[in-house]
Amino acid sequence: MKILTILLLFTSAAVANDGIIDFYDNDFDNDGIINYYDNDADNDGIINYYDNDADNDGIIDYYDNDSDNDGIINYYDNDRDNDGIIDYYDNDHDNVVW
Repeated sequence: MKILTILLLFTSAAVANDGIIDFYDNDFDNDGIINYYDNDADNDGIINYYDNDADNDGIIDYYDNDSDNDGIINYYDNDRDNDGIIDYYDNDHDNVVW
């Protein structure tokens, strides 16, 4: 039973499907660029600093800021994580992009 548990933990920790646990993997997204130098989160060839479309969906990030995907951009959304609690009273801001 212990061997099976260890095997399951190992396989679930190798997120990039390369068999290397991400903690030890120096190339998380397997794009051939070491994580330290990899500044292109969406692999579109544009460095994050200059990329105005971080998720590569064709909508400029200034207008594409909807963290809960409810169709209301965060600036106007009073429940940014869509948990039913208005953000002013919500203590769980883990999934909220301010």
